Amino acid sequence: MMGRPILVGYDESPASTLALCWAIEEARLRKSSVLVCHAWQWPYPLRPVEQEVLARVEQVAAHVVDGGVHRARSLAPDVDVRPRLARGTASTVLLHAAREAELTVLGSRGQGGFEDLRVGSAAVQVPAHSAGPVVVVRPDAMPTGDGTRIVVGVDGSPASLAAFGLAVTKHGPRPSRGSGQ
Repeated sequence: MMGRPILVGYDESPASTLALCWAIEEARLRKSSVLVCHAWQWPYPLRPVEQEVLARVEQVAAHVVDGGVHRARSLAPDVDVRPRLARGTASTVLLHAAREAELTVLGSRGQGGFEDLRVGSAAVQVPAHSAGPVVVVRPDAMPTGDGTRIVVGVDGSPASLAAFGLAVTKHGPRPSRGSGQ
């Protein structure tokens, strides 16, 4: 395994599980490694909390990221998968980790928010502020081969051109079926 890893945000939500599967498949295609990232924070940052309570919250968060690593390794034993656990908001932690990644993969929404929320805050903030390509995997848009729709915003910046290059390389024009090419 060479190069920078594919970073995937994971919080045990159904959307993050789909993103994990997408990232593992992409890592197989690129012969890359995967970095499973989970962020944690105390929900009331202004209130002093005993160290034992924070340690317990961090232990629960470690269990989440370890579960993601275990799931990824069971899907692709041949892919190098490592955990990344950090304290902070999901967007902040993911943006920091993305600096070292070739690609960041997120589910469209995580555990937070309300039930009918279609896109979570990390799925909005990370693509808006990341210096590298970000893929947001929607539950109803998993890659299925022919007919998969890829949407890329291009504004001429290096980040948008990198995203466009990723989309064309992975999902660019392919020979039609039966053409023998």
